[in-house]
Amino acid sequence: MSQGQPSAADGSGRRSRIRWWVTTAVAACSLGLTIVAWAVLQERERQLVAARFEVDAEERIEAIRAQFRETVGVLHAVATFYAGSQRVERAATLAHASVPARPRIRPTTRSA
Repeated sequence: MSQGQPSAADGSGRRSRIRWWVTTAVAACSLGLTIVAWAVLQERERQLVAARFEVDAEERIEAIRAQFRETVGVLHAVATFYAGSQRVERAATLAHASVPARPRIRPTTRSA
């Protein structure tokens, strides 16, 4: 063969290099898309956790406020009882101040 003519080996070498570049480009694109998808899903999950936290916090705050209002109502009733008497005795106070036990505020549980 002369120097000016391409050989059959040069053609197959060029095709294998083109295949290698195409394969590498497809693999790089796939990796890039996987990383982008992971980042998007990671951010969405973070937003979902933050939203759940907000809802749970609001529920707890409202439960605490309701408990506080109820407790203030009991204290107001006791204060009114004391204000209505000139002489307060222990037996009378205990008879009127028997308040049923209130359940404590418990953490809410959510199933995923």
